Amino acid sequence: MSNLSLLQKWLKENNIDVFIVPRTDEFLSEYIASYAERLKWVSNFSGSAGYAIIMQDTAVIFVDGRYTEQVKQQVNKNDFVIEHFNNFSLWLKKNLHNKLRIGIDPFLHSKNNLTVLLRALNIKDKAIIYLKNNPIDLLWKEQPARPNSKAFIHKLSYSGKRIVSKIKEIKKILKSNDCDYYILTALDSIAWLLNLRGDDVLYFPINLAYVIITPDKKVELFIDKKKISFIRNDLAINVNFNDFEKINYFILNIPKQKTIGLDKIK
Repeated sequence: MSNLSLLQKWLKENNIDVFIVPRTDEFLSEYIASYAERLKWVSNFSGSAGYAIIMQDTAVIFVDGRYTEQVKQQVNKNDFVIEHFNNFSLWLKKNLHNKLRIGIDPFLHSKNNLTVLLRALNIKDKAIIYLKNNPIDLLWKEQPARPNSKAFIHKLSYSGKRIVSKIKEIKKILKSNDCDYYILTALDSIAWLLNLRGDDVLYFPINLAYVIITPDKKVELFIDKKKISFIRNDLAINVNFNDFEKINYFILNIPKQKTIGLDKIK
């Protein structure tokens, strides 16, 4: 059974009419590690941008002009209808209706992306089914593990500014916008803020991590602690360390009266 057929079988068994597969990871990156190649798993398309709409009996893949020829070579046309990404919103309006049960992995969609989806379908946020587990992760038997490269400090001679200076600058901006907490998921921004580099993604010297900037002097870093074992002391003056998986717990325990900021444009 093909990967697409496995996913469609799962949709039928779980009463989900539509599942949307973006080509990104939980950090909303274009450059992703192999474990996050979910679009490639289901379609065989290996380009850096695309979307698949998987329904119980049909499937559509959307790509931009860079991949017009590549998608034809990699994707089985008997399984997928190929569309240009410019047609994404219009296709949603024409082919999906608000009575369908549409499932998404909420970690793979930005606020802006979700807004586009809701407007195109003329539905409210509550109509979307936010899946606790990505079905592809459940079905992908040989899914690669998350990368565990060792993090290292980017020298001041290259970074130009100390971590403490950057944190102060960001906190000043947050204060002027009445923002108490800021959730940072963009990996290149985290690398810049903490002068931190790694090798978790090919051709892109970053670490898989989250940062929450708080009213306190230190920022909260969520990362596999094995990655930073050799540089922990260098970071400790500016950083509190948290297990990567504790990000949700931390957010849920932020006092309700506090204002939380995040980047919605992606």
